[in-house]
Amino acid sequence: MQPIQYSKYGLMHLIRVREIVSADYFTGPHPARFDHLHQDAWELCYCVLGTLTVRRGEERISLREGEIMLIAPGIVHDIEAKDSSSKAFVTSFTISSGEFMHLIRDRISLSTPAQRLLFEMMITELENAFVQDFVWLHLFTFRPSGNSPLGAEQMICCSLEQILILQFRNAMSGEGQVVPTKHYRAAMYAYLTDQVSSYIEDHISEPLTVGKIASHFHYSRARLSTIYKETAGISLNQAIVSARISRAKEMLLTGQYSVTEVSDALGYSSPQYFSGCFSRSTGLSPSRFAERGKST
Repeated sequence: MQPIQYSKYGLMHLIRVREIVSADYFTGPHPARFDHLHQDAWELCYCVLGTLTVRRGEERISLREGEIMLIAPGIVHDIEAKDSSSKAFVTSFTISSGEFMHLIRDRISLSTPAQRLLFEMMITELENAFVQDFVWLHLFTFRPSGNSPLGAEQMICCSLEQILILQFRNAMSGEGQVVPTKHYRAAMYAYLTDQVSSYIEDHISEPLTVGKIASHFHYSRARLSTIYKETAGISLNQAIVSARISRAKEMLLTGQYSVTEVSDALGYSSPQYFSGCFSRSTGLSPSRFAERGKST
């Protein structure tokens, strides 16, 4: 009788948490007293009860009970709670893999029942695994407890990774249906392409470059350019030009803007350069396009 021939299968990892940097679980008022900046760590905010305010520069973002938000590295921020009944859990961590993390950053979503259980498990494991110097869980230096339960640190890591994977599923789900694993990369790329296109539209008046867009999404220029072209069918530079020309057409057709004003509003270096780009794209000069628009 021939023995069964088994083949090994390397399990795919969507994300790998490498280190934990801080962990706070507080109740009641929590003033925003310090600016926090993690150069390479992500920060996950979870409003357990009441309301929570994420202060990010001049921006104020409100989280309600049960909501989750992920803050990317390199962002100056702080967390504030004014209500005595507020309760929140905030943890920062680094990752060794996670190409699509930026797709769930700044995204406010309501936690699922599974995520809430994972948060509870993670908090319990943190309290048991490390020596605490405060009444509440407040860890920014980590000293393993001599009475730490077996595997506590791995349980913390597993819980956090599962919470993040569920965030990906929430972001990628459509009409209640989860994107299956075999399609997740295509779905992620499509989602990324939509995000990039929206970013171009929202920042069209700025001097946009491929490098600036890639930096915003934490990609190299080459990698983001490849993904965008494969998914959208046009290059990033073409997308920027197309968006600018479309906006220029809208502005010219109103009859309220001169060619110079349109050029300045869309971040062109000069009206002459804008006119050349517009003519190559439409076959008409901006002034001729505006005149034809009036006549029709």
